[in-house]
Amino acid sequence: MSLFDSYDADNSGSLDVKEFKKIIKEVWAEVSKNYPVNEKHLNQIFTIYDGNNDNKISKKEFIKAINDFVEPIYINVKKWSSHCIQYAIL
Repeated sequence: MSLFDSYDADNSGSLDVKEFKKIIKEVWAEVSKNYPVNEKHLNQIFTIYDGNNDNKISKKEFIKAINDFVEPIYINVKKWSSHCIQYAIL
């Protein structure tokens, strides 16, 4: 099962606002515990990636969101974590 499919709770082949926000909240919670994301930001993120304004995120739109938003967060956290570990070892 793909990441997309695991969040597509109703098996519609797209993510509705609630399903998409759940992904963003969970990713954000993993990387930024001190700065919670709010509803305004979640709505803005959804609007940005709902390219055809159908109030759904298709697999294509989801891949763009992952590439633009989620993946860079994980990369930066990984770099930061690695830097902290190196600093702690020194």
